[in-house]
Amino acid sequence: KMDKKALRRSAAWLTLVSLLPKLGYFYDFNCLGVPEGWTSPKVHPNLAIFNIMRFSPVMIAAEVLIGAVACRLVMLDGASDDEAQPVKTNALSTLVP
Repeated sequence: KMDKKALRRSAAWLTLVSLLPKLGYFYDFNCLGVPEGWTSPKVHPNLAIFNIMRFSPVMIAAEVLIGAVACRLVMLDGASDDEAQPVKTNALSTLVP
């Protein structure tokens, strides 16, 4: 069970994991001034490496996990530890909205 502090730390690490390869790409190919979508493929420094990095399963997983951590942080905003009482449910309350 993670509290808000641990979730924020996880979000920071996931953001770092997501940003480091992108910043490395921009630094290596010196393409901070190249607007994406405005240049033709022949003018772009290395479109293949850019697409491999952008559509990598590891990078996509990191971005999805950042979203999950953000959702969990929002869910914890209204919750306090002293008011945390379980909600009683039954089959009817689960099946009928």
